[in-house]
Amino acid sequence: MFVILAKACGYLGIILVSYVLKRKGIVNQQAYSIFSSLMLKLTLPCAIIMNMNNQHIDFSLLFIILLGLSYNAVSLMIGYWSGKKNQQSLMQMINVSGYNIGCFAMPFVSGFFDTKGFIVTSLFDIGNSIMCLGVNYGIASAIKNKHQHFALQSMFIKVFHSIPVWTYFIMLILSFVSIKLPSFFLPFLETIGNSNPFIAMAVIGFSLQLIFKKEYLVAIFRIVSLRLFISICLAIFTYLLPIDNSLKSPLIILCFSPIGAAAVVFTELLGLDYEKAACINSIYVIISIIMMCLCIEFV
Repeated sequence: MFVILAKACGYLGIILVSYVLKRKGIVNQQAYSIFSSLMLKLTLPCAIIMNMNNQHIDFSLLFIILLGLSYNAVSLMIGYWSGKKNQQSLMQMINVSGYNIGCFAMPFVSGFFDTKGFIVTSLFDIGNSIMCLGVNYGIASAIKNKHQHFALQSMFIKVFHSIPVWTYFIMLILSFVSIKLPSFFLPFLETIGNSNPFIAMAVIGFSLQLIFKKEYLVAIFRIVSLRLFISICLAIFTYLLPIDNSLKSPLIILCFSPIGAAAVVFTELLGLDYEKAACINSIYVIISIIMMCLCIEFV
């Protein structure tokens, strides 16, 4: 337990220091943009390459991609049907679905599990990325604008503009055919990939919004509680799946990942209150840290 708490406190410390630097004005919004761009375009892809290189992924594990897709779909449906079929439902759909795997769960899981845990996380994030980087927003937008066509092409353009998604697919194909990257590339990629946990935690710290308005409290409590309820239900479902514990444990932890960072952006695009979404996202980061640590210790 001490080792788990020490690592978790290390991650939390980076988040808190980054948040304080932002609040004190030592770093500005430009720092968040630079760090998030570095993570998505450089450190995260390098971390994915290093952890998936030399790994042979069995076709039997591809069901994990379907779990990433289906867990998002279930969250969308619960978010819609538990609302009032109006803007409340749209707000819930976007903010109870989607998992922040690359920025948070992946560096978190990689710190506590071996390479197999990272492979499970990567496969889950392929399905998750397809949903949370475009499909979830597309479905919510189609519900809001009932007279518009379901823009499937536009959604997939958004998804496949993501460098991490392409990295996943390329490394997945290479692993299937047992092709390894040349060894002289690896030290360079490893150096960059090893910095991903620090960069990812700093991005979360820079993005935290813990300024509350009284009129937000009820909506925030409702959506955060609903998200946690869905996460617990999906974790129980995962626990009951007839799969090996080496697959089950990281999947249960992933159920408690923070809300995807794109949720705030998509909330604004839907004409909803993005500041409220930012508060929800920030609060759930704290809940995620607690729940993921508990899962690592007891699952």
